[in-house]
Amino acid sequence: MQKIIFLTAFIICISLVPILPALINAQESDEAAMQLNRAISLIEKGRFDEAIAQLQKIIEKNPNYAPAYANLGTVYIGKRNLDKGIEAYKKAVEINPNDKSTHSNLGNAYTDLKKYDEAIAEHKKVIELAPNDAKAYTNLGTAFSQKGNIEEGINQFKKAISLNPYHPLARKNLGYSYYEMKKWPEAIDELLLARDIDAWYPGLEESLRITLKKAYPDLEKWVNEKPTDPLSHYYFAYALAYKDKLKKAIEEMEKAIKLDRSKGKFYKGVALFYSSANKPKEAITALEECIRIHPSNWACYNDLGSYYITIGKSKESLEMMIKATDIAPDVMSIQSNLGAAYAINGEYQKSIAPLIKALSLSERNNPIIDSNLAASYFRLQKYDTAWRHVRRAERMGDPEAGKLIKDLKRVSKEPE
Repeated sequence: MQKIIFLTAFIICISLVPILPALINAQESDEAAMQLNRAISLIEKGRFDEAIAQLQKIIEKNPNYAPAYANLGTVYIGKRNLDKGIEAYKKAVEINPNDKSTHSNLGNAYTDLKKYDEAIAEHKKVIELAPNDAKAYTNLGTAFSQKGNIEEGINQFKKAISLNPYHPLARKNLGYSYYEMKKWPEAIDELLLARDIDAWYPGLEESLRITLKKAYPDLEKWVNEKPTDPLSHYYFAYALAYKDKLKKAIEEMEKAIKLDRSKGKFYKGVALFYSSANKPKEAITALEECIRIHPSNWACYNDLGSYYITIGKSKESLEMMIKATDIAPDVMSIQSNLGAAYAINGEYQKSIAPLIKALSLSERNNPIIDSNLAASYFRLQKYDTAWRHVRRAERMGDPEAGKLIKDLKRVSKEPE
């Protein structure tokens, strides 16, 4: 079986850790915090070697300043120097054993090195410190799964989802676990939901492709043996779509709908296939039916808002995004799309808050959100902030960043 890789989530330690007065006096603390902010700025700009030098200077003067070690560890991990990263993280938690972010990053580094018992111990420590942290259970589940204990991994992923149903990494890794067990419907459901939450999650589309390719024979057998089961047609339709057989995929999904007109996900699925076949009006009709049947289906509002953009209905798009937000305000993709919809309608100031919330909900650096924020700040003539976000988007490979950088250069000087 083709292997799917479980993912962990490293956290950049950009928040300051409180320092005990006995370890560092107030004046030194203020100076160290200012120097740390400069180092973090260098990290955000991708100037890692300079950041390392800055952090080492802080440590030389303030050897008990835990945030410097924590961020130094993160820079080393970013440069794939895991041994030095682990060394720095260990020093940080030695000084401040209650720093859950650094325990989490240390655990993920151990997972990367296949030191699973050490990883499990670190993630359990995070859960002791923060028992309601969904990411901690996801990372613990990942360590168990990579160690080979799939069942315990699933238990941890489910705990994470019980705390945060919109946690895409937990959904994604739970889908991977079901893939390993050949539970195709469960795997497909989790991966599709992860995509609804964050369509740009690295590797997600490839994971769906691998899963549906591997599941194809079993799904085809299911639909042949149970042609009156609407779910058999639903899942087989996705398998066909990922083989670029869109016409047949649409036919299969329409069979599912004829057999059971009460399932919103059937209409959502056929809308996706219509959209891929360049039939936006048919896609919109299907999503409108989904909403009529299930008026609380946030994913259908979210998709409908996106499809309205493709036919030039920007105001209608914004209305759909606002409704989706009312239903599920903590879904990253909804906040991102709401911010984009405000910007498309020329309401740049209103676009900022949902885009910033989308960044806070995202478990990773996201070039599209940063690019959209940069564009809105540019329109608002807040050029320094626009520069910061567009450079982040550029480092992450956003192809649109170059054009905005040219526009910014015409009206402002990039801050140091």
